[in-house]
Amino acid sequence: MRAQGRRTVLLAVLLAALLAALLAGVLAVLCATSAVAVARDRDRADRSQRVSAAADALLVALLDAETGQRGYLLTGDDAFLQPYEEGRQRVPAALERLQAEAAEVPAARAPAQRLAAAVAAKDRLVQRIVALARAGQTDAAVRVVTGGTGKAAMDEVRVQVDEVRAAAGAAAGRARAAADRWLVAALAAAVALAGLVLTLALRRAGAAAHRWRVAHGRGEDRFRRLFEGSVVGMAVLAVPPAGPARVVAVNPVLADLVRVPREGLVGADPLAFVGPQDGAEVADGVRRCASDGVEEYLGERTLQRPDGTTAFVVVSVRPLPEVDGDTGCLLEVLDVTERRVTEAALAHQALHDPLTDLPNRVLALDHLELAVTRLTRVGGLVAVVYVDLDGFKDVNDRRGHAVGDRVLVEQAARLRSVVRDADTAARMGGDEFLVVSPDLASADDALRLARRVVDALGRPLSLGGHAGGGEEVVVTASAAWPWAGPARRRSRSSVRPTARCTTPSAAVGPGRYWPATRRTRARRCRGSRLHPRADVRRRPCGRILVRAPRDVRRRVGRTVRRWWSAEGVGTRC
Repeated sequence: MRAQGRRTVLLAVLLAALLAALLAGVLAVLCATSAVAVARDRDRADRSQRVSAAADALLVALLDAETGQRGYLLTGDDAFLQPYEEGRQRVPAALERLQAEAAEVPAARAPAQRLAAAVAAKDRLVQRIVALARAGQTDAAVRVVTGGTGKAAMDEVRVQVDEVRAAAGAAAGRARAAADRWLVAALAAAVALAGLVLTLALRRAGAAAHRWRVAHGRGEDRFRRLFEGSVVGMAVLAVPPAGPARVVAVNPVLADLVRVPREGLVGADPLAFVGPQDGAEVADGVRRCASDGVEEYLGERTLQRPDGTTAFVVVSVRPLPEVDGDTGCLLEVLDVTERRVTEAALAHQALHDPLTDLPNRVLALDHLELAVTRLTRVGGLVAVVYVDLDGFKDVNDRRGHAVGDRVLVEQAARLRSVVRDADTAARMGGDEFLVVSPDLASADDALRLARRVVDALGRPLSLGGHAGGGEEVVVTASAAWPWAGPARRRSRSSVRPTARCTTPSAAVGPGRYWPATRRTRARRCRGSRLHPRADVRRRPCGRILVRAPRDVRRRVGRTVRRWWSAEGVGTRC
């Protein structure tokens, strides 16, 4: 049924097009015929007028000849013979022209022939009078003139001229009338053809307008459904040529994101909820979209809610047709706050120890490299305090991993409390910690930092309600540190490894702290064990070396070849 209906509609359209083409062809032929006929009749009218003009020219030439004849007859002066001769010479030419023009006008042919005969008779009479006068027979010439023969001949010429004029005028009138009729017919045909074309055009325009209204209505309905059901916040903006844009409509997602009712957003400035640092850029993007008609991606921006909270959104602007008489734009706002929070959490997890929440090895070494690089610009000293918890393995083995985790968390909190804000306290793994302290004024600052770390971590720990049953344990810490200055910033190793003394505890003994230098080589730490809280300015009896991880050594550079002596810092080994 649908195929048959389509064929019927197609056949009707083809028949209508064929009929319109046939009618247009007939009207076109009629217009062309009318144009040709009008041109022909106008030419006939022009020829009739030329016949009248030729008859008048013939009459004038004959009168000039008669005037010269009369003057010569009355005065005998040969001067009057000149106009006579000139008039007679024009008569044949005027007569030939009259006959040629009258041949194209049938109604003027007979009058033209009679006029030619009358002119010939009058011309012979004028020639006879002039011949008598020249022969000295003036009396005979006067008698011919006064006899009335010349007047009668001239009157006949005038009568025939009037008949030629009348015939030519009538022919010209008929030709003009016919031309007018053809012109009217051509105009009527043109008007009919124009009316047909206009009617067809109006019908097609009306059908197209109807289809556009239907399609536009469907498009608006589709846009409205997409606008209301979108998971992205949207706002329809009207952008005037001058002045700020205004919100015309918002969808529920954007209203929920801004936490303002939809009625409160309509008519407002869309930049009122954008962060102050992003307002100018968003305004420029909206203006470019309205002027250039291209989509503008404005990237990630901050959204300030009326309740004081902030959301992170991705903003883009698309062009729309005219809205309320101004250029339209569609503002799209995608909430990425959860993604930002998730990314921040993942980044924090990747760079921090999950148990103690201290920076891990990766972040610590990065801060260490930055601190050493900073030496090239501002100078100063950088201390790297390597901390090892003494006896932690026994506590972890005897009391369980839960207690061991509690010990690590508590010691991390203590370590964080004794370092500066500019320092980095990190857990390198197991019971090993690292403190990077940049921008030190002197080596005494590194000594005081190591002392604070060892003192804080050596205080007894209360296990509370954990597996320890409320008991207290003492987990001391050992610390050793190298330091670097600008003169050695490009060295490869700041902490030399040894085969046996691999930790501060192995190097200096539990609960102790000691500066490490390149020349203090280990003798299996023999004689290098100091008493707890020993005066580290006292020259040791043995040489001490701290073994640090290789990645730490690569980032710090070679150890400055100085160590502690009784006189203070600066004595070379």
